[in-house]
Amino acid sequence: MLNYMEFSFGQYEGLTVDEVLEIDPKYCKWIVTKIEKRKPELYQEIIAKISEISEIDETPEIMPFGKYREWLIEEFIFDDKSYCEWLLNESTLGSEYPRTYQYLEKYFEQVYGSELDEIAYFYLLKFDNQEYIKPGITSNYIVKRIYSYTHTINLYMKDEIDYKGSFVYRTTNLNLEKMFLVNFKEHRVDKKSERVKIKMNVATMYVDELRKSDSSFEYFKKPLSDFIPYDYGSEFKRSFRAKINEFQKFRKVYEAHLLNSNLLKSYNPEFYGATKN
Repeated sequence: MLNYMEFSFGQYEGLTVDEVLEIDPKYCKWIVTKIEKRKPELYQEIIAKISEISEIDETPEIMPFGKYREWLIEEFIFDDKSYCEWLLNESTLGSEYPRTYQYLEKYFEQVYGSELDEIAYFYLLKFDNQEYIKPGITSNYIVKRIYSYTHTINLYMKDEIDYKGSFVYRTTNLNLEKMFLVNFKEHRVDKKSERVKIKMNVATMYVDELRKSDSSFEYFKKPLSDFIPYDYGSEFKRSFRAKINEFQKFRKVYEAHLLNSNLLKSYNPEFYGATKN
């Protein structure tokens, strides 16, 4: 029977899956990454047994292994997007800890969004006392995307974002970020962070030139401070923190914060009346 399948190889040859799980669960979690194609029936039984154990031991909001072991997922999801992508796409998290995987998958989607819609928001972030800017594009609520930058503790994102000196564009050109990075490839600080060592007026002039060369391309432009009525990212970070389970209703939670902080009058998220170029 499948429930009594034995290992036919390795250091535990002749023992059942239950026996090996009892004496060396780490071995089972390791070997399952090696045998999916070679031993599909054994693979399925080990996965089933591990899942049964995980249902008992698993706390889905807490990372069970790796460099963030015993961290709450909400404590690192903003700081390490690439690691979260690795967990979801390449690691054994889904097979070993299915509820944790589902928890991470749900909130990763809410934090970072999915494929671009027909309308997108292209942004140019200016950093205080730095000589570079960062472009990006999202169809998410723009404040949610900028929140993930402002509240990170990693790398250059510790640098201060100047909200009044940064801009947001509402556009139908979904390739705008790629075009921007290709045009300024000789000015990129590095490939990983997509920072470009140019002044903001050079960046905005480039986008305006794109419009002039393509009559079907229109966009609306606004300062980022219309969406986040603070001068700098550190002020925003000190005053507002969303819980991970609030991200599905992020805009509602954020706008309630603005109301309670007497900032709603400075908040203007609509693009009607914005500069049309």
